[in-house]
Amino acid sequence: MNHRTRNFLAALLTASVLPLGVTDAFAGNRIVLGNAAQTSLAASAEAHTAKTLKELRSKAAKGETIRVIVGVRAAFAPEGELSIADVAQQRQEIADMHSAVLQKIPSLKAKPEKIKTFSTIPFMALEVDATELEALAGQAEITSIEEDRLVQATLPILLSPTTTRGASFPRSAWERLCGRSASCVAGAAQSCIPTQSVG
Repeated sequence: MNHRTRNFLAALLTASVLPLGVTDAFAGNRIVLGNAAQTSLAASAEAHTAKTLKELRSKAAKGETIRVIVGVRAAFAPEGELSIADVAQQRQEIADMHSAVLQKIPSLKAKPEKIKTFSTIPFMALEVDATELEALAGQAEITSIEEDRLVQATLPILLSPTTTRGASFPRSAWERLCGRSASCVAGAAQSCIPTQSVG
């Protein structure tokens, strides 16, 4: 996996995030990572989201393609906290949401070399142009869009249920998704990071 993508996803997965009101058997264990509201990011009034989209749009307006990490609206919990059956269900829901998002952007779907989906977490690594960026920002199925770039990140060492050390994450990568302090166990987060390479 590209080290930028790995570090970014590690940061996201070591954060506690907004709860989701789902009704399946393991609803209590799962949350939506990112924007939990059933609205598009383009319609969001959240300051960081607006700033990030503005910066990405500025780059795209120059004719550049942009590498981004995109979160999709699939409920998530670290697989170590789930039963075997629940792991299978969660992976299927993530795959279904990836497909639903890409189905709405034919130009992107036609370039599989620009797409990297992850089976265990609700994120995709994409390379998009201006039109594709706007299409993503306009979908309610998208919960976050961040530039795929270098970040400083180390997995935390658990000291207590609420205290960690050894973590250094930039606000742009994860803090806006949390709303409160990180409480994930490092081992659980680490087990969710896929090992495939991003092309």
